[in-house]
Amino acid sequence: MRSMTQLCVLSAIVAGAFTGPARADMIYTYTGNDFTGVTSPYTTSNYLSAVLDFSVALGPNYQYQRVYPVSFTLTSGVAGDAVTNNNGSAGIFVETDESGNIDGWYIGASSPVVPFTQTQHTLYDGAEFDYASYDNGSGSVEGAAGQWVTSVSAVPEPSSLIISVAALTGLWELRRRLSSAVRSGVALMA
Repeated sequence: MRSMTQLCVLSAIVAGAFTGPARADMIYTYTGNDFTGVTSPYTTSNYLSAVLDFSVALGPNYQYQRVYPVSFTLTSGVAGDAVTNNNGSAGIFVETDESGNIDGWYIGASSPVVPFTQTQHTLYDGAEFDYASYDNGSGSVEGAAGQWVTSVSAVPEPSSLIISVAALTGLWELRRRLSSAVRSGVALMA
């Protein structure tokens, strides 16, 4: 009994020591201003939005460097006009400030799945505009850059989850054995 208890405690400690931290993805979300120039199906209520998911934060002082997010979504709110890494492709270039925040960008995206082309430019070579086109219509806004917001999304590593479950199982077994020994009146020896 004593060796089993020691084994459970030792396995829980070892498993806990090797549990790695969760991976934290950096999510960059862009929200543009309402379009001012539109042709159907776009309206002046539509605007450009983008979500770029990177496994690490962007570095400081990029000068329109091409970047490769883990995943991306670009849309302007018209049904069918969303381009993602699952249904299209994109050339994504960013400029960052000294803190790694996006302060200039260019994305050219297209999708073979739907008749859609989406190109966005903001603060690129002095121009500030968002543009999207879909199904012979288009939406755009000039001279009014949107806003980028950065957030962190924790993504647990699969190996960490397995090791954590093993550690918890070891602790559960220890608790079960100790409870059983106490109920049966067995004195535990050190």
